[in-house]
Formats: sequence, C-alpha cells, structure tokens
Amino acid sequence: MPIKKNDIWENLMVIANECYSKGIDYNEIHKILLNTHDDEAMVYAVIKKLKSEHYAEKAKEGRKFLLIGFLLIIVGFIITCINFHSNQSIAFAMYGLTTAGLVFVFYGLYKIIG
Repeated sequence: MPIKKNDIWENLMVIANECYSKGIDYNEIHKILLNTHDDEAMVYAVIKKLKSEHYAEKAKEGRKFLLIGFLLIIVGFIITCINFHSNQSIAFAMYGLTTAGLVFVFYGLYKIIG
C-alpha cells in the first residue's frame, strides 16, 4: 500500500512541532526532517508552516500586551485630567500609569516584531 502525501505531511509536522517545542533551531529541524524524508520541497513547506504558526502566536501575544499598554496610557491620561481640574496631585497617574503603559506597549512591539 503506497504512503499518501498527507500521511507524510502529518508525520513531518509532528516531528517539526516536537523539535520546536524542545527549542531546536529551524536549521536543525530542517536537517532532521531531511533525514526523515528526502523531499526538499515538502520539508521546506513544513518549515514555512511551522514558522508562520510561531510568528502568528507571537503576534497574538504581542497584541495583548499592546492593548494592556494602551489601556493603561488612556486610564492614566483620564485620571491626570480629572486630578488636574480638581487641583490634586497628578504625579501617580501621569508618571506611574503612563510609564507602565509604555513598558507594556514596547514589550508588545518587541513580541510582534521580534
């Protein structure tokens, strides 16, 4: 009974995901997959799919940090405006929340770009 391409694809994806979860570099995963199956095009496609899944996961996580950061900045701005007009101290809202928001925003950008 001949082996189907879907079975080979699934087998290569399982091996690639296991290697990636162990922290192995993409080049090493490529070599391991080539030792398992000699079709260069299929191995390249598996690595490309693995990378796209990895980057999508990182981008999703980064967007969460961006959202938290922007919310902190907006809340800090609102509290600063309210405290300014009621003649109270604006130091915590202006410096504390805004700085925390900026840290989250930059970390989110790092996750997305990086």
